[in-house]
Amino acid sequence: MTHFKPFSGSIANYFKDHYTILKQEFYEHAYTNLPTDKPNHIFEGETMLYYGKIKVLSFKLSKECISGKELKTLKWDEQNLGKTWFKFKDLYPESWEKMDNWQKFIEKFNDSLLQVYFNIAYPDITLTKHYGVNKHYYRAHVCFQSNPGLIFDIEGEQRQWKEGFENSFSFDDGNLLHGIVNQPTNVDQPRIVCILDILK
Repeated sequence: MTHFKPFSGSIANYFKDHYTILKQEFYEHAYTNLPTDKPNHIFEGETMLYYGKIKVLSFKLSKECISGKELKTLKWDEQNLGKTWFKFKDLYPESWEKMDNWQKFIEKFNDSLLQVYFNIAYPDITLTKHYGVNKHYYRAHVCFQSNPGLIFDIEGEQRQWKEGFENSFSFDDGNLLHGIVNQPTNVDQPRIVCILDILK
């Protein structure tokens, strides 16, 4: 039995129907605003969550899906934010105004979409196996750009990310041990994945 489940349902159908324009808007108006490297924080005890270079662009974040250490890294409380933070909109309002389809997508499914963000992992990345923060959502991955040297591992079952909605998948983030295995290749482009955390 595979731990990689199909990404299905109304959110998936909408994303599939709008995949091309969502991807286009991402590259035209969001990818150009890539932040500096994400801080490499300790996840549990003395274990580092990841090694290597990784960047994150966040369209929507929810406190219930983020670890305490990440909340501190984000300085969430200091900014007096609520349970939800539309980070990209706050940081890059002019770019967000041009992303009509992302606005419509998140607004349409706002009650079910706990988080929407992009994970940009460079070829040197490894992600320590870990469980998600809670068990109330499932996580979907839609790949916009792949790198064959980065392999996703869920409970020992491994799969490469491949570009295109037809290669998307979902999994139970809070209940399954997962991480990234690095198998170096000569491909130097980052792997870019849209991550959707959807309320069960």
